[in-house]
Amino acid sequence: MKLKLIEKARYNRIKRRLNLIEKWGNKCQKCGFSKYPEILEFDHIIPLHRKTNGIKKLVSDHMLIEVINYPERFELLCANCHRLKTIRETKELWEKKRKIKLDNLQSIIP
Repeated sequence: MKLKLIEKARYNRIKRRLNLIEKWGNKCQKCGFSKYPEILEFDHIIPLHRKTNGIKKLVSDHMLIEVINYPERFELLCANCHRLKTIRETKELWEKKRKIKLDNLQSIIP
């Protein structure tokens, strides 16, 4: 009984996500990829850089509600474009942190 409820909840979550992807055009907003809409991902336009302790959290209902309520905060990307964007943002973040550290060191050293 409990397993059937879990399976139904999972099915409904996937269905809601796919319906939302369809409303967004079923394609990556960067490259236009549309062969497999189920691999498209909603990504925050302004990165959050939240700590996840190395665990990637699945898109849950609260994320879908956020996409529905604040669509201007998101873009729909394929996995490749999402990864490339994340890598670029991470490099930029590390460069900023490195520059701050260098600036701090230069202010200490006469």
